Amino acid sequence: MKKVIIPATLVVLLLIVYMLIPREHNLIVKWETVKKELPVSTPQIKVYIENSGSMDGYMGDGSQLKDAVYSYVSSLASYSNGKPQLHFINSQIIPYNGSMKSFISDMNPESFKKAGGSRANSDIAQMMEMMLSVQGKNTISVFVSDCILDVPEGQANNFFINRQIDIRNAFTKYRNKLKNLSVEIFRLKSNFKGMYYYSVGGEELEGQSRPYYMFVIGDRDVLASINKRVPFSEVKHGIANYCAFTTYEDVNFDMTNEFGVARKNMLECRSDAKGKCHLKLKANLLTTLQDDAYVMNPENYRTQNATVNVGAVERMDDTQSPYTHVFTIDLDGKMNPSGEQLRLIQQETPNWLDAVNDDTGKNVRKNLEKTTGIKYIIGGIADAYKNDKLLTNIKFNIVKN
Repeated sequence: MKKVIIPATLVVLLLIVYMLIPREHNLIVKWETVKKELPVSTPQIKVYIENSGSMDGYMGDGSQLKDAVYSYVSSLASYSNGKPQLHFINSQIIPYNGSMKSFISDMNPESFKKAGGSRANSDIAQMMEMMLSVQGKNTISVFVSDCILDVPEGQANNFFINRQIDIRNAFTKYRNKLKNLSVEIFRLKSNFKGMYYYSVGGEELEGQSRPYYMFVIGDRDVLASINKRVPFSEVKHGIANYCAFTTYEDVNFDMTNEFGVARKNMLECRSDAKGKCHLKLKANLLTTLQDDAYVMNPENYRTQNATVNVGAVERMDDTQSPYTHVFTIDLDGKMNPSGEQLRLIQQETPNWLDAVNDDTGKNVRKNLEKTTGIKYIIGGIADAYKNDKLLTNIKFNIVKN
């Protein structure tokens, strides 16, 4: 008897057709397409380097801080509108008229002193107010500081809380003027050699590693656009910790079943031996401004139904894809028809913040990894976004066939 050989392509087609035919006791998932076009932005870059006395120790030869600023701002400048506007900042904004290369060279104690302004005390809230007052919709501001709050003797609690309120007020004020004002915060590390100042006196450090911070401030979509072209890996020596605060935005997404099969805006989810259905959801999460550590943590998502679970979130390897991440979504095959919402929540404050904060302003050698008052600086920014509970919300419907 002559054997009948079925071509492999036909087998694949038959399998696909088989999986597309709705069957009893399986779920059908439907959704509406979201079309979010991210503009290709060419922003104006404004750089502000705090030149208070507490920053002098970061400015020696081989400074990782200077490397990081130079590498990152140079990358941003490749996609910007004109040359970066460079400044020193303390009690006032001090424009710098040289090139980016000379700016980095002039980041040293001698040039800091010559630049002017009050170098004795660091009022971070005042500096942020000044920067925000000249922030435009198409501006990205990069602010670099050690973020050490100078603690007056015997007044620490009230001082910290008041600075937090001042920072909250500054961001709230300018959020009302710039609808999607957002901020990304990098915690970085650099060699520190020089005087570390307390409220009274100080002590010399000889080349210890100390944290400092870079704040990148701008419109949400402008930041998302520039982040796509200048990933965080462009920051030389790496980022120790990261967080961001921004506004809500719908994101582009698409779905398939676990076999990668879907009709247009509809798929069949077939139960496995344990009664579970598995979906793949691809989404572009650029406008959330969050790093992979945050968006790839299933605990940062909320669903409307207890029978819907985020199994895993992974970064997509295909850089040409319109999506950045792929989710594995698990459903109970016996669940009732329901509308579903997959919500990415805004963090109140980053989970690493308490561990890197110091409330005493004393004994730096026991607190080399900590920054006096950083909890209240970032807390003030977080407070300005506390009513923005969600970063995005992906909606779909689950029905019975």
